Amino acid sequence: ALCPLIYFASYLTRKDYGVVMAAVIASEGITNAQAGLVETLALISYGAGQIVSGILGDKFKPQNIILCGLGSTMVCNLLMPFCPNILMREIVWLINGFAQSMLWPPLVRIMAATMDKNTYNDVCANVNVAGNAGTLLLYLTSSLIWLKFFTWKYTFFSSALLCGIILVAYVMNDYAVVAYG
Repeated sequence: ALCPLIYFASYLTRKDYGVVMAAVIASEGITNAQAGLVETLALISYGAGQIVSGILGDKFKPQNIILCGLGSTMVCNLLMPFCPNILMREIVWLINGFAQSMLWPPLVRIMAATMDKNTYNDVCANVNVAGNAGTLLLYLTSSLIWLKFFTWKYTFFSSALLCGIILVAYVMNDYAVVAYG
């Protein structure tokens, strides 16, 4: 159950900037090119980070890599609304891209090592649905609540909050596995 939840959190905390980018441009007085560069830097670090995370997953416990990725992306999403300028947003979202890359490779490694083929296929389908559900929730809450009644910043806060809840569930599950076998 945690595999889809992790991917759900991943989509919330990775796609939220793109969802509110127009509002960020309007409220912060930045250009489309500046706003787009933030997203581009995240995608570059995400892609490069996939390779690094795959290598790290072979050397370190994949559960710890996921823990670092979830924690880091949560912090990046908490910081984004407080960034005073475009340079800080670029740095925070560049880090977020790398944090995001720390989720999928170790998640697949855990699934492949612990699940039979049928379970693996079922969980992969559930992970895909969870990513889509995260995207849908993000668009709905941003357009119907945060952007309508508050500000784009609340999209990041809500994404970070949900990621934090999933992070706590993940840590508690990992603790229970270690403590109780």
